[in-house]
Amino acid sequence: MTGEQQAGPTAAPFTVRVLGLRRSWRGAEVCAHLQRAGLRVSRVEGVDLLDPAVRFDGRPPADWVDVRGCRLVVRRTLTDGEVGCALAHLRAQREAAVRGEDWSVVLEDDVTPPQVEDLTTLVGWCRTRVPDDEPTVVLLYARGAIVVPEPVAALGHATVWATVVPPDCALGYVLNRAAAELLVGATLPLIGPSDWPPRVAGRMRFLVADPPLVRPREVASTIGDRPGDSWPRWSRPLRRLLLVTGLLWPWYRRRMSFTAYRTLEWDRTVVRRRLGSGWSATSTRPTTSPPPLVPWRRGGGHRS
Repeated sequence: MTGEQQAGPTAAPFTVRVLGLRRSWRGAEVCAHLQRAGLRVSRVEGVDLLDPAVRFDGRPPADWVDVRGCRLVVRRTLTDGEVGCALAHLRAQREAAVRGEDWSVVLEDDVTPPQVEDLTTLVGWCRTRVPDDEPTVVLLYARGAIVVPEPVAALGHATVWATVVPPDCALGYVLNRAAAELLVGATLPLIGPSDWPPRVAGRMRFLVADPPLVRPREVASTIGDRPGDSWPRWSRPLRRLLLVTGLLWPWYRRRMSFTAYRTLEWDRTVVRRRLGSGWSATSTRPTTSPPPLVPWRRGGGHRS
């Protein structure tokens, strides 16, 4: 399957874009499942850094990576797979923005086929309940997302929750045009993986569906082994001191706004650190979402 393919006698209400590499395409099952249901499916070619002839916007993909920025923002360099994945997501978001689609779906090719009825219900809810000018992403799978305890909506088999901080997963999601346009303008140069550019993540609204509408399949990863944190463990108190005093800001100022910098570092050094320091990751929802969502109480941290 290449390009956009249509199945069924009537036009689908939204497009599902499936990302994957040509040399290791894993999306045949999910694409066939969606097409049989009459949805419009578009395959988005992944960016393969192992192919020396591959170009992105006329340049080698590695040229779009801010290596110093990655070491500062994510504390390490990116693997070739992470670079290619981020650029593939950007390619899908560009397509959605250029075509002016109000809502669209992006899936990586190693996901389980979603229940089409649940996916259609979710997109329909988004169209009627989410303002057009509010950049919004709804994750179909969330890895340990920290959520507000009260759900936003109950939709058939899934409940929609609002996150407190940007989540860490881009396996599958629904996004509106405002989010696509914001991401397109803020992704390059890369200063991290495909999991939401920190330059604009704080300006977006993230929701998650639980139980997940898709899950990762047990297939070989194309991301590669991630290098370890380039900041040693003993330096964490220093990081918090630098956050409070703002002394890190001069290194960030060429890469993001002060608000984005504070949001990123506060999330990393305060919220997620407190979450990982012995709090129970129990969920108010059934334990069908691995790993579970984590309810958060404003002003008091996690709520068991």
